[in-house]
Amino acid sequence: MESAIRTDNKESGAVWHANAALEQAAYGNPAEARQSAAADLKLAPTSQGAEVEAALAFAMAGDKARAESLAQDLGKRFPLHNQMQSLWVPAIQAQLSLDKKNPTAALTALYGDVGVGVFPEGEKIFVGGERPDAGGIGIRALRGSCLQGGLAS
Repeated sequence: MESAIRTDNKESGAVWHANAALEQAAYGNPAEARQSAAADLKLAPTSQGAEVEAALAFAMAGDKARAESLAQDLGKRFPLHNQMQSLWVPAIQAQLSLDKKNPTAALTALYGDVGVGVFPEGEKIFVGGERPDAGGIGIRALRGSCLQGGLAS
């Protein structure tokens, strides 16, 4: 990170700061995560990569207002950017939904409005119009079988 800054590659340095922010948030250090994300934005305020990772770090660190503001800004600035619209903004929105203890909204942010449900025993989450064990095969069943635990708890 420091070498990137010394060689005047501020965007690369900012992305390294953002990665550190994501790591701090993942390890349960929200204050450090917010600090690193803020430093990231100061270093390269117009960097798409730095801004998107900072937004996710803010969401993971519980800074709802900053995460939502950045996600809205990114969505408006990059309306035709496929990765932004299908990966980053939904990931930020999903994290914000998880912070609100709303796993259904998190799944909807990630998968769209295809229908979301939980098995009665609460062990698996399925996405799609039907339960995988009720004849749903293909993408719906595969998605459901991959999403176990975490969100349903």
